[in-house]
Amino acid sequence: MDASQIHDPAQWLPESGAGTVVIEHRVDDLGAGRLPVPVTHGPTHIMLDAERAALAALHGNCLTAASVHAVHGPAAKSVTVHAVVLDPAGGTPIRATTSGPAIHATRAGRLAGQRFLDVGPTTLPSGPS
Repeated sequence: MDASQIHDPAQWLPESGAGTVVIEHRVDDLGAGRLPVPVTHGPTHIMLDAERAALAALHGNCLTAASVHAVHGPAAKSVTVHAVVLDPAGGTPIRATTSGPAIHATRAGRLAGQRFLDVGPTTLPSGPS
């Protein structure tokens, strides 16, 4: 692989949420809360929810050696979540894939994260201390 190639997410997962623009606002600012509505892309929102749910199940954050990439199935009615936990020491990555209805994307993401936890904490690589 080199920097000029387009990588298949099945082999090289992008960072979770990569390419997604997020707008934060105060809960009590109703005017600002309505601004993102015209630019919200439903399928992207669903995929981001699945990716975030998988990282949350792992108790992950920006320092976690893991990535999650969700994709929509035919007609955007399903979502498939591809996840990988990497070993900072260069060991074998652990992969998980789950699928489910797009309406339950968060559940599919949580299940992907849970599959890593089911392996057991002694198998999962530890991040920086």
